[in-house]
Amino acid sequence: MINEIKTELDGGKYEKYSVRKEKVCDINIEIVSINYLEAPVEKGRIIGSLELKIDGEVIENIKIRTCEEVRKKNISDYFFEIISDYDIILKNMMSRQNV
Repeated sequence: MINEIKTELDGGKYEKYSVRKEKVCDINIEIVSINYLEAPVEKGRIIGSLELKIDGEVIENIKIRTCEEVRKKNISDYFFEIISDYDIILKNMMSRQNV
């Protein structure tokens, strides 16, 4: 199971905003995203957004996209995961015996 996926923000060029010193505390960044994705996930899929608010007003809304494709696992993927886990357990047990 993949627990993370690389993401990117749409665009790349962002404006600079002048904010009065007393309004700095009123800057708010809110990220709204999908908490769970099920494979397959195509590259470039929108999975959320980042909102920049100043004094409650939305200044910028930027989409969050996936940077990579995630394919659906097949039976051989699960088989190799089980073998890998078993190998880790065996190595752990053997290292404890050598102590």
